[in-house]
Amino acid sequence: MQGADSVVIAALKRSPSQLAATHEKIFPVSSCAGIAVSGLVSDGQQVISMLRNVAINASFVYDSEASVSKLCGVAVKKLQVWQKFGR
Repeated sequence: MQGADSVVIAALKRSPSQLAATHEKIFPVSSCAGIAVSGLVSDGQQVISMLRNVAINASFVYDSEASVSKLCGVAVKKLQVWQKFGR
């Protein structure tokens, strides 16, 4: 679902077996932004901690929340892999 200034994200807590524990899939980054993770949650934890650091630094330095576009730009720069050979 989507609103004029908001989005609602839902995730299914499913465990592969009766013995395995469920994992959280939606994490808060700041008071106005969050992130949803699919696949391995441990890989997403690195991105989440990096984005939380960016949000904390923005609130400390600029005394305001980091914009969602700023957080997306930081995540894209971190996750982009350049291929320097073969092309």
